[in-house]
Amino acid sequence: MGVDRLQYGGSHWFKAAINKQISGFLFNGAAQYVVFSPVTQKDLEEINNIRDAHYRGLRFMYIGSERTLIIKFGESLVHQLAYRIFVRCFDEKLSEMGLSRELECIGAAGFSGLGSEKEADSAFKPRSRPFEDDWPTLVFECGFSEFLARLQVDAQWWLENSAGDVKTFIVVSVSKPERSVHLEKWELANEPDPSNPPLFPPTITQEVDIIGEEVRISSKGVTNTSFVIDFTKTMLCEPPACPRGGGNFTFSKEDLVDYAGRIWDASQTSPASDVRIIGSRSCPTGISHVALKAN
Repeated sequence: MGVDRLQYGGSHWFKAAINKQISGFLFNGAAQYVVFSPVTQKDLEEINNIRDAHYRGLRFMYIGSERTLIIKFGESLVHQLAYRIFVRCFDEKLSEMGLSRELECIGAAGFSGLGSEKEADSAFKPRSRPFEDDWPTLVFECGFSEFLARLQVDAQWWLENSAGDVKTFIVVSVSKPERSVHLEKWELANEPDPSNPPLFPPTITQEVDIIGEEVRISSKGVTNTSFVIDFTKTMLCEPPACPRGGGNFTFSKEDLVDYAGRIWDASQTSPASDVRIIGSRSCPTGISHVALKAN
């Protein structure tokens, strides 16, 4: 499945082009990404205004040195469910620890790196980072399984461009035909790259595959019993000593089966042929919704 690379032709042209791309993604199995160039900073401001008014489900990555805008479509129901349910599960664990006010969800806020800009699907930062340009510590991005390599590039961008301020990046990769969910936890390596000692490269520290009731969790080839998001890296402090606050954010195999089940329970294909998915443009939450076509 190839990603279209289109020459940017102005704001009016952009609306028609993006509508066509979104339609292809939602209804014809087209790519989840599209690339526009050349896009200047002025063009980007104009496109941002269009997106904010009409296409809030889009996620942008802008590479200034190449005047290139990469757009990811997040308007699929499965895509929205996959990361939103996981974020909700994480929120629930935060609440169980009595720490909901200590970590703020900043949604899809954009951040600037070295000559580039990027938006996540969702991100969190602790209260100890109160400023507007403070990086989040925990970032989530979701996509379909055929674009896993693109998500892995995104993981490296967040960890490298934040100079390590982003501590953990969670990849959520889904396949509706296979009813499978793949999770990756990316962090900076604990040991420097031997070929470049000052650098601690981004690396996958844990992976999860969920297919039906089967869950495989591993860390560098070693089987694990749970998927763990590190408390200290996320909160930038040690876990509190009180009974309800200790330890990391831990997802058992049962938690993960329940998480995946919620995705598929809420995205079943209707037996009727008169159901279609409508994108998030008219939905305040950004989640796709279902509408019935008139017979």
